[in-house]
Amino acid sequence: MAVRTRSAGLNRETRVLLEYIGRARPANRAYGLPVEVAKAQAHAALDRVVNSCGLNHSTVDGLRWFIEDAAQALCFGQGDTLVLELEGILHKWIVFNMESNTLQLLMRILLREMAGIVVPAEPAKAEVGGQNAEGRTAA
Repeated sequence: MAVRTRSAGLNRETRVLLEYIGRARPANRAYGLPVEVAKAQAHAALDRVVNSCGLNHSTVDGLRWFIEDAAQALCFGQGDTLVLELEGILHKWIVFNMESNTLQLLMRILLREMAGIVVPAEPAKAEVGGQNAEGRTAA
């Protein structure tokens, strides 16, 4: 049974990703990594984001603490446990007045780059004889 995510304050992309992790339980490449290795990988990912965005120093310092929390969660969590832990970390840092969309984007980057977790693309609806799967004629 998949855990229901606390979606208050989370954008669509983050909600979909967390629901996918809880429902499908994809493999987490970061699971079992030593925490220091995971933190180093997370810092490298943050540095790439910072270099492309030009964030100010105080924002970057807060994000460094956030990614360390998230990296540690990736080392120890899978499925529902990981979802609950990541939601808790997001909400904690939002309460500390960090910008929500920035945190969520960074979390999705960490999930993709460190854990190898992405939501699979939805398959296109097949068309048969000029009609799609719903029986409508294609325009």
